[in-house]
Amino acid sequence: MLIQYIFVAAITIIFAILTFYIGRSLISSAALQRKWSRRLWAVLLLAIFIQYFGMAGHHIFPASEGSEWMILVSWLGFVFMGFFALVFLMLLVKDDIRLLLYLLRKVRKIYRRFTKAPGAQAEPTINMERRNFIARSASLGIVGLSGGLTALGAGEALGEPKIEKIKVALEKLPPEFEGFRIIQISDMHIGPTLRRDFVEMVVEHSMRLQPDMIVLTGDLCDGRVVSLKGDVAPLAELKAPAGKFFVTGNHDYFYEPVAWLKEVEHLGFDTLLNEGVFIRRSGSRIYVAGVNDYDADKFFPQHVHDPALAAAGAATDDAKILLAHQPRSCFKAAEAGFDLQLSGHTHGGQFFPWKYLVYLQQPYLDGLNRYNNLQVYTNRGTGYWGPPLRLAVPAEISEITLTKAV
Repeated sequence: MLIQYIFVAAITIIFAILTFYIGRSLISSAALQRKWSRRLWAVLLLAIFIQYFGMAGHHIFPASEGSEWMILVSWLGFVFMGFFALVFLMLLVKDDIRLLLYLLRKVRKIYRRFTKAPGAQAEPTINMERRNFIARSASLGIVGLSGGLTALGAGEALGEPKIEKIKVALEKLPPEFEGFRIIQISDMHIGPTLRRDFVEMVVEHSMRLQPDMIVLTGDLCDGRVVSLKGDVAPLAELKAPAGKFFVTGNHDYFYEPVAWLKEVEHLGFDTLLNEGVFIRRSGSRIYVAGVNDYDADKFFPQHVHDPALAAAGAATDDAKILLAHQPRSCFKAAEAGFDLQLSGHTHGGQFFPWKYLVYLQQPYLDGLNRYNNLQVYTNRGTGYWGPPLRLAVPAEISEITLTKAV
């Protein structure tokens, strides 16, 4: 409950700053007539309020979660969230350009002051009408471009996830496991804007690939079990000969972690909480383990992040695969002797420029990477979080084929 209050307080402050900055940069700087300025401020405040309530409403009024009106408000709120994120970015770029031009003018003015010959012409006066026209045109351009990109990004986010086919060579892989195929689903974030129809589509695509094993690497839902139980129900239809496994992500601790773990098990998943199991084929075996989310103990003290404990059941010569929500688990996973880590969490950045901010926290953004003797595959996310917006960062379902390293 404390986390929810902190969340609401934090986004309240952020939204207040966002409203002031966008309003001042888009509306006040355009020097419009007072009546038009007031009207545009009213439109901005309404849109920001819808965005705020879409994100925080079910925290403030928990009983409203899952209701039709809250779903509609959440949809509008998250769409506005993506739109204003793009507007904010473009305003920062515009203000950086303005600052640069201002500094150049100052440098030129100082230079002319020291080099001006007697009788030289004075500095030309500023044409305010021209300046206001440029400011208004820039504001309209930013709004129009942000709206177009929001629509484009929503189309990509709400479309079908891309099937990424990856081959991973492991030195310790037994011959009996040559061609063993793992389907990885991650970061579905079932909640206000992703519902049952999306889950059904993911299940259909996954089963069409006829996997040997299925893994879900965290961040399944954003909401309570009572509200989303029906939406995740199609996951029970996922079947694979070697089983299906789940590990927790950070969002899985935001809402009733114990209840969600029970629900995931009810859906037929084996949850791996700092533990592992052997997958056997014709007398040979590989070890598949799962680790609690990197930050799990901050929300749920009983769930520490311990790759060494997860590896404890395997022998040195076993091929070992770790399911870990966050890529930064790789440092301890490599020390624990794992050969392959399957992660998510980053969403591939989801859209510019946030993809580059991921590196402030995570060592890898997406795709297959290597840290010492450990290979790390990072899924870009099968769903999305927040705004229904992806730009040049498609969602994915990963098909990972194991092969013997030569």
